[in-house]
Amino acid sequence: RTYAKEHMADMVRDLSEFCALPSMAGQPQGLNDAAAWVARSLEDCGLSVRRLESGGPTVIQAQRLRPGRPTVLFYNHYDVQPPGDEDAWRFPPFEPRQHGRRLYARGAVDNKGALVARLWALRAWRELYGELPLGVRFVVEGEEEIGSPHLPALLQEHGPLFQADGCIWEAGGVGAQARPLLYLGMKGVLYVELEARGTAQALHSSWGTVAPNPAWRLLWAISSLKSPDEDILIEGFYDTVDGPSREDIRQVQELPFDQEALLEAWQVPGFLAGLSGAMFLLAHFYAPSCNLDSFQSGQVEHIHTALPNVARAHLDFRLVPDQQPEEILDLLRRHLEEQDFADIVVRPLGPALRPFRTPLEHPFVQAVVEATRTVFHPRPAIFPTSGGSGPMYLFGQDLGLPVVSLGVGHLEDNVHGADENVRLVDLERGVAHVAAIMERLAQGPAQ
Repeated sequence: RTYAKEHMADMVRDLSEFCALPSMAGQPQGLNDAAAWVARSLEDCGLSVRRLESGGPTVIQAQRLRPGRPTVLFYNHYDVQPPGDEDAWRFPPFEPRQHGRRLYARGAVDNKGALVARLWALRAWRELYGELPLGVRFVVEGEEEIGSPHLPALLQEHGPLFQADGCIWEAGGVGAQARPLLYLGMKGVLYVELEARGTAQALHSSWGTVAPNPAWRLLWAISSLKSPDEDILIEGFYDTVDGPSREDIRQVQELPFDQEALLEAWQVPGFLAGLSGAMFLLAHFYAPSCNLDSFQSGQVEHIHTALPNVARAHLDFRLVPDQQPEEILDLLRRHLEEQDFADIVVRPLGPALRPFRTPLEHPFVQAVVEATRTVFHPRPAIFPTSGGSGPMYLFGQDLGLPVVSLGVGHLEDNVHGADENVRLVDLERGVAHVAAIMERLAQGPAQ
């Protein structure tokens, strides 16, 4: 950590250079430049680098193995979310700016800051102690923010390059009182578009007495999916959901949760179904969801008395073990048919992602927890899963790796929003955290 503090100016320079590259979906030059930056940086850390192609942005694989020693795989991504409304930013999103003890830029935390902290952990170890204490592998992709559509085929083709004794995932950080937050899984996701059609073209609304309105049709179909008490009404939807075990419940009851602060931040009087405390956390981590993202029909810019001829809605389903996106899609279509909505067209959008969760008692998890305690004074808060989704299942389920997610985020980092920022103290801690994990994992499984 002293090394990180002494080299903070260099670390900020690296992260600023990285964040200045607009590596968003649909921006080939920015993605290519970011992939090249990652490859050079890993080579500078003494790793051998491969550039893997699978139809999308280049995936960077790097490694430095130690025969007879354990190997840890680090997963990261170099693509970022679009900046959104740039007028909402304090500083231009791709012109990184240090202000106080924070660096503001798109990607400062998600996920360029986390990767830079890991790179500097390798540099620090090699300069202070020489050879790394264990084997390391990196996989850094460029499509995480759009669902990693090409990653499954790439892992199937090059699976041996990603084998390890465990995987450190790309996201996490610290909560209140600098308590480290570790995550052991991610939810799956199925994203769909529903479409209803009416007349050949939009009509004057006076025809609403006799002409079908696809907006009403779609609203009625959507209302059949979920009850007012938040139960999802698709037959078979919950069949494979086991729910939390007694140990899961005990662990969740020990997690930090500032309910009043969250209510104030959200500006709402209460949570769904009156949830609070541990029941809120259990629902968030262990329950699947059906979310209506958007509904579009007709024009809304001004008074426009028209009967629309098409209506569309986007929905996402967050899934938990052992729900499979393909099965949920079949159940959704069957439900609509049985409810006399067979005319509603269902289109899956984007790649579906499966859920995954590493058991808390896994020796790899326990070793990471032990290492975390050596860096942070508060004991870590260990969450069974994050609320979001990603390609973790490819490594956890398909490659059979235990996975723990951790990073350099904090409560006000504004990931995916305006003024995304990383605190320099979290970069400093991130370097020490990764070094401590490498040291502990080199000793073998937790006893």
